[in-house]
Amino acid sequence: MINIIIILPFLLLIWMYLGYPILLFILSKIRPNMIIKKSIEPYITVIVCTFNESAVIDRRIKNLYDQEYPKEKMEIIIVDSSTDNTRNIIKDKWMDKVILIEEKKRSGKPKALNLGFEKSSNEIIILSDAPASFDSYAIKNIVRNFADPHVGAVTGKYKPIGGETIFWKFKNILRSLEGNVDSTTFLSGDLLAFRKELLEKVDEDSLADDVNIAIKIREKGYRTIYDNSSIVIEKVTNTSKDFITQKTRRAIGGIQETMRFKWMIFNLKLGLFGMFIMPTRFLFTVLNPFIFLSCLICITYILININFYLILSLSILFSLFIVFKKSNIVRTLINFSMTIYIQFLAVLKYLQKDLNVKWKKVKIPQLFNYP
Repeated sequence: MINIIIILPFLLLIWMYLGYPILLFILSKIRPNMIIKKSIEPYITVIVCTFNESAVIDRRIKNLYDQEYPKEKMEIIIVDSSTDNTRNIIKDKWMDKVILIEEKKRSGKPKALNLGFEKSSNEIIILSDAPASFDSYAIKNIVRNFADPHVGAVTGKYKPIGGETIFWKFKNILRSLEGNVDSTTFLSGDLLAFRKELLEKVDEDSLADDVNIAIKIREKGYRTIYDNSSIVIEKVTNTSKDFITQKTRRAIGGIQETMRFKWMIFNLKLGLFGMFIMPTRFLFTVLNPFIFLSCLICITYILININFYLILSLSILFSLFIVFKKSNIVRTLINFSMTIYIQFLAVLKYLQKDLNVKWKKVKIPQLFNYP
């Protein structure tokens, strides 16, 4: 019995980070679920929710307006709840180009999104954030996927600048593989497109509106996929406090949406999505920190029952780890450990019902040149 307890967390760890991607890769080759892509130009609405974005709002709107997409087929809606100069900048420079919705009382991003949905008049809605920036062909590339009648939502390739590069490379690979066999729940609110007819509103208690949208659309039988050719970049915070605050909130949102739709886990009616994708999402978002903690406890137990010289050798290796902590491999391990720590905090906050839908503005150390 003790052997099973020791082995189980390691098996789960191997499944999440090795077995699951390999299985998805094999399934994508055995039974590829190809997407029909055509150069189409439907009427679209881009919605950006803003809160104190005076430093970036001018550049953000210009980036959207400069997209390689017919201007007569695109409307831009800004839902603003700022207390700074954001809406004044919009009124002074862009009122003939955008629709501005002014929130009198800030109620959180889901509420703001729903106001935008109500105002939208087009068949495809595209969501993004003010600090983000699209590649010139991002919109043109992402809407091509809606030539396939089975596609309900599409997310683009997120490229962070300033950190989390390896984390997002792994996540982008995973999203691509999931979308190839069925659907991914890891949509990104920085570039997310969906059919308006499939979604009336986002749940207004949601801390992860992008995940909420993804699962709701998949629930209706449509696929939610990833498009590698639609690129969005964003400067990420490099201060520990803001990083932890932002990532913890997102992690809580992931747990919240997984538990909201827990009936999908091992649901045979949902095919591969129910049998593999949702159960593994549960492992990633809810159980991941506890799996790692269990592995550490098991390793400690094994070491105690081996011998002194092995422990001494591991101590020396740990010392070398500290000495060479500036190497890329060690930095990756440190960042990965930080992710596990943040997930653990998120689980605790979720259990304490610490679910505030009003996102906290994080400081971006400096602006940079967007394409």
